[in-house]
Amino acid sequence: MDIDNLSLINLFLDKTKREPLEELVEMGKNKLANPPKVWANSCKERCTNDEAWYLLIDMSLRVDDFLGVQIKDFPSLHCGSSYPLPFVLSSVPSMSGVVFGLYLANKAVSLEQISEANVILGASVFLSGVSTALLINAVRDNNSGLYNRKTKKITVKRAEFKQRLSSILAHEYTHHIQNERIPFFHPNYKVFFEGHAMGVEKHITETLAEEKKDFAYIQQSNHLQSHLEVALEILQDYKQGKTINPAELFLTYRHTIGHALFQLAERKHGKEIYADALKGNYSFLE
Repeated sequence: MDIDNLSLINLFLDKTKREPLEELVEMGKNKLANPPKVWANSCKERCTNDEAWYLLIDMSLRVDDFLGVQIKDFPSLHCGSSYPLPFVLSSVPSMSGVVFGLYLANKAVSLEQISEANVILGASVFLSGVSTALLINAVRDNNSGLYNRKTKKITVKRAEFKQRLSSILAHEYTHHIQNERIPFFHPNYKVFFEGHAMGVEKHITETLAEEKKDFAYIQQSNHLQSHLEVALEILQDYKQGKTINPAELFLTYRHTIGHALFQLAERKHGKEIYADALKGNYSFLE
């Protein structure tokens, strides 16, 4: 099956997915509202740069085991107050191209209709500006990390809470595995890759919480639950007849849609889907 951004966005908008997604949202809400009474909730430890490095090693071993892989080329790690400007700027052209492609696909525009240079140039400049603004917002988001597929470097916020950093590193290291194992690790498949990484992140976080009996690991990754709730709102709006633009969905909700699709697939087929995805088997998304 096709797993490009537009195909997965259209798959997500299948109205039959609304009911099982409602069940997943309710299950998540109940889990967050009812922590085990014997568990701790100790989100107090902030990691030094050295501790972050050792934590990345720990997360890599856990992710490798979960996905059944062995990666020889280990990523580098940068802990800082901001993300490298060269990475932000280098991401603009590819992101712009993806958004432009989604726009054309949504409008069913023919090649003849976009042959005039001024149309292409105007659209490209506009979309580059949009992409830059989005990336700058990402730089300001202290709850996330970044993986640079060209330099194979993971960048995270300095002095992050250990529980939160565990979640971030599991996610970004999964992107590194994708880059090493999947030949088309490219923004055209961003929805797929984010959904896959978020699902792995969820399993690693829940495993850590169980092992350490610390509910802070669950709380520090509650953004995963928020994404499912937003996905349900999008489907509800769509069912009520609201016009949905795939380019807008990609720009704003690519993580949300990817996470929802993988959680729905896991609900039906089990956690083996994450290892299957690295082997080129995507039938679980159908």
